[in-house]
Amino acid sequence: MRLSHLEMIGFKSFSTRLKVKFSDGITAVVGPNGCGKSNIVDAIRWALGEHRATSLRGDRMEDIIFNGTAARKPLGMAEVSLTIDNSEQMLPVEYSEVTITRRYFRSGASEYQINKVPCRLKDITNLLLDTGMGAHAYSIIEQGMVESVVNGSPLERRQLIEEAAGINKYKTRRRLAQRKLEGTEHDLIRIADLLDEVERSVSTLRRQVRKYERYERLMQQMKDVEIVVACHAFQDLRRQTEPVRERIRQFAERKEAVQTRIRIAEAEVEKSKAVQMEKEEKLQQRQDAVNQIDDQIRALEEELLVSKERRTGLEQRARSASGEAEQAETELEDIRSQLARIGDDRKTLETALEQARATFAERDEASRTYAGRISAQKESTQALRDRSMAAIQQHSSELAAISTLEAREASLRERIAEVETARNKLAEELASKKTAVETVQKELRDVRGVVEENAALHANLTESVQDAQQCIESARDELSGLETTIATAEKEWTLLDRMHRQYEGYGQGVRTLLTNGADVDGLRGVLADGITIDKAYETVIAAYLDDMLQYVVAGRTKDAEAGLAYLREQEAGRASFILLDRMKSRPAPADLPFEDDGIIGRASTMVKSDKALAPAVTHLLSRVVLVKDVETALRLSPLFDTDQDWKLLTVGGEVVDPAGVLTGGSSGSSEAGESDLLRRVERIAEIEGELEEDRAQRDKVAGELEGLETELAALAQRQASVEQVLGESRRKLMETESGERQLDFERSRMTEQDEELAREADTLAADAKAAAGEREQRKKAMETLARDRVSAEAEERTNQQTLDEMEEERQHLAEAANEARVALVSMESRSNELSTADEFLTQENERLANLLTQRKTEAVEAGSQSTELEKAQQKNEKQLEAHYASRRERAVDRDAVLEEHQNLQEAERQLQQHLGENRNALTQVQEQVHQAELEDAELYMKSNEIRRQLMDRHDTDPEGMDELPRIEELDEYSPDAAQTLRDSIQRKVDDLGPINMAAVEEYRAGKERLDFLQQQQNDLIEAKDNLEKTIIKMNKAARSRFMTTFEEVRTNFMTTFQTLFEGGEADLMLEEGDPLEAGIEIMARPGGKRLQSLALLSGGETALTAIALLFAIYLVKPSPFCVFDEVDAPLDDANVRRFASALRQFTSDTQFLVVTHNKRTMEAADYLYGITMEEPGLSKMVSVRLEDAESEALEPAAAPGEEANGAGTVGV
Repeated sequence: MRLSHLEMIGFKSFSTRLKVKFSDGITAVVGPNGCGKSNIVDAIRWALGEHRATSLRGDRMEDIIFNGTAARKPLGMAEVSLTIDNSEQMLPVEYSEVTITRRYFRSGASEYQINKVPCRLKDITNLLLDTGMGAHAYSIIEQGMVESVVNGSPLERRQLIEEAAGINKYKTRRRLAQRKLEGTEHDLIRIADLLDEVERSVSTLRRQVRKYERYERLMQQMKDVEIVVACHAFQDLRRQTEPVRERIRQFAERKEAVQTRIRIAEAEVEKSKAVQMEKEEKLQQRQDAVNQIDDQIRALEEELLVSKERRTGLEQRARSASGEAEQAETELEDIRSQLARIGDDRKTLETALEQARATFAERDEASRTYAGRISAQKESTQALRDRSMAAIQQHSSELAAISTLEAREASLRERIAEVETARNKLAEELASKKTAVETVQKELRDVRGVVEENAALHANLTESVQDAQQCIESARDELSGLETTIATAEKEWTLLDRMHRQYEGYGQGVRTLLTNGADVDGLRGVLADGITIDKAYETVIAAYLDDMLQYVVAGRTKDAEAGLAYLREQEAGRASFILLDRMKSRPAPADLPFEDDGIIGRASTMVKSDKALAPAVTHLLSRVVLVKDVETALRLSPLFDTDQDWKLLTVGGEVVDPAGVLTGGSSGSSEAGESDLLRRVERIAEIEGELEEDRAQRDKVAGELEGLETELAALAQRQASVEQVLGESRRKLMETESGERQLDFERSRMTEQDEELAREADTLAADAKAAAGEREQRKKAMETLARDRVSAEAEERTNQQTLDEMEEERQHLAEAANEARVALVSMESRSNELSTADEFLTQENERLANLLTQRKTEAVEAGSQSTELEKAQQKNEKQLEAHYASRRERAVDRDAVLEEHQNLQEAERQLQQHLGENRNALTQVQEQVHQAELEDAELYMKSNEIRRQLMDRHDTDPEGMDELPRIEELDEYSPDAAQTLRDSIQRKVDDLGPINMAAVEEYRAGKERLDFLQQQQNDLIEAKDNLEKTIIKMNKAARSRFMTTFEEVRTNFMTTFQTLFEGGEADLMLEEGDPLEAGIEIMARPGGKRLQSLALLSGGETALTAIALLFAIYLVKPSPFCVFDEVDAPLDDANVRRFASALRQFTSDTQFLVVTHNKRTMEAADYLYGITMEEPGLSKMVSVRLEDAESEALEPAAAPGEEANGAGTVGV
């Protein structure tokens, strides 16, 4: 067994994963101070189970986790895995390689694993116990421990010897046994207290049971009395029911007769209603005819009324039209005279108007002619002025347009430059975005692959977790069922074993002899323990044997006599004995005298026993013949009536003695008890076998359950890890997808911007070219406009002078024309007024003429219409008189039918009255029936209540009782006597006081608990004795092993001391007292010095003395590996050479890992590891194999994104 390799990550100054291989021979770890050499040793010690932070050179366990540097972040976990080659199977596991893994988190949580299986720290400690590889064993020696080995307390030195002697497991087991012993003694005290309490409780319950039995007897008497009273009351109520039911029958007959009369009356009423319905229909027809005539009468009356109103209106209209016609004629005469006067005035005015018009026309013509000339001159002048102004405005406009075009050209050139710059920038950004998109797409594909892989892994793990959970639940259910089965079986075994050992069910004498008669020798138990009966006939043969099963088996007659003497002395009952020494000489009975189909065989052939009991079985059962049934036994009994004392035993359990005795009946408790005596030992053996199988199965299921739970924990942890990784991957996927979409959007937007800028650049170039051409054209137009403006201004000045002269002449002509116009306007105004008046009067004349004609026509039409209405009114009045006559005839027919209907209604009312009288009679009869039924129901309910109470309280049906309970005090029944007896019994019950109704069950449970506690007490006493014996044995074995190892180490220490010191004397001595607890003193005297205190030794001498002791221990029990952390620091070169030489001697059995600064020690090493700290706070390692001096790269296992520890160089 040796160390294979060490892996660690995040442990102290080693931040990244590092794998250190260990080979046979000596491996040296070198490097400057503070570079992390001793952290290798701490990692080994921590992996082997060290739980004290101070032993790892820290204040808290959290100090072992890498705490970060200026350039690196702190880690959240430290992990160390130590792999041990177990090909020699020195560790108690089946694996050829064992990896111990330990993790610690900043949260304070710890994890331990053996070959990647979660375990406890205790499991690791137990695995390494007494192997010399523990965290505190002599396999790891630091510089400070060297001094403590020599100058420490004697008890500290003792631990090294104990580890070499391998007695730690004995001490551990002894401590466990002592704790169990203390627990057992505590349980004995508790059991004694419980026994005292339970005994008092059982005694109290025994008195309560006797009281309860008296109570039960009284309550049985009370029950009998209550049954008798209730049955008599029940019978009285049933007798009272008969006359009530007779009345109900009579009332029912009367009710039937009344109901018959009611049905006849209801039929007559229905018949009357049918006739009434016919009369009502006929009456409705007559009433409809009358209503029809009434409607026609109302229509004619309304029509006559309307005709009268219309005639009155027409007459008034005719009168009004005549008056309006006369007034129109008068107004028409006045208008005609006014028209004649206006005609004369218009003729006179026409003449004067013609003269004024001629004068005005002449003058106005001259003015207009001159005004035309002036207007033409003005238009010519204005045209010239407009031409000049237009030229000026166009010149200014062209000048402004040219300036605008020049500014626009400059602006367009600037914008074109900006667009080109923007396009170039966009082209660069597009190229960058394209590269970024390609990078993101590649990353997206990778992330999607990781997500899909992790999702598939998570799904598989989830399914595995569910399967594991189902398996665990099934295993737990199975384990729970097994635990229940085992507990039940153990209880049964305990009970049967106690009953067997205490011979419960046997007679007092048998129990006394076999439980307390230890001084009586030669007793071999009872017959039931030594025989086995065929299962098919066990019950009947056991019943036949009966008390014979309790016969005590005695090897010799004098043993039985001693037993009898003991029983007499103890006054402990009687017992029967089987004397084996006397039965040996008894001859076996002869064969059966004859054969018969009804004979099954001799009972002795159905019983098996050992050789010693065979004569007893033959004696007891060889003359017992087993037959099929009692008829066969009786038939065959005369044939067995011989002097051989035969007995015939049937399968049903009957026994026929040919002498004339028949025994049989139902199987009682005594037979069952005898069968139980036979089955008890057999059942105990069966239970023990079942328990062994169930416990093995339980242990198997528990192991499987523990494995499943461990597997589930690992799966859950892995699932949580995968969930975390999957969540991170999905988050990264979402971020990457979002980044891809953002990049696509930005690239699309930039492409659109580039296209827009390109279009804008083309438009700007075209606009600049067009603006330049337009600017040149406008410059040429400006020159032409300047020449036109000069010519137009000269012509304008000439025309303006001529226009001023013509304006003055036109003024004189206009004044003359205005005077003529005034006169003409005055005359025309008068002419217009006359024309207007003539037109108005003419229109009014026409209106009045038309109105006159219209009114005359209306008067004639109104008279004609009035005449026609008068004729129609006379015709309607005649029709109205005919309708009135018809209505009177139809009303007479209606009244006749109405009278018949009323007669029918009166007849129906009389029928209804008679029907109501019958119904009242029916109600009275029904009420009488109801009262009788209520009385019957009340009697029935009372009797039923009595019956229910008897059924509920006493499970007795009074209807099915053939005979009432016999009560001596109630030979002649009377209610008063019964009540007196009940009161007497109740007083006796009250005198008993409170009754514990559960006393019997409580007493039975208490008695069982008392017996169980007594058995438990006996078991605890036995367990205490066993534990004390075990502790004595372990102390003896540990003391022997320790003393043997101590003597060997002592002898080796003397030799190694003289070798390392080249002389001198040394010795180990035990302190006085128990060797298992005594400390160890060291005596050391280097050569040439006197015996002195160890404290006066130099540092080198102290170190060399400690090394000599360690090597002495290695000679007794070599450690698979040994770690020396700078133990050679105090040694000089000569002693270092001796130290190195000693190391070399042990390399065949032990691996050595030496942390050193000494060159001599380095020279002795086969492998050399160099520790450096190129970056402050971060240790790195390189290795050199000194056999071929070739550098070997360590195996980096850095996580993605982290750098592995770099390699350096080490000088050798």
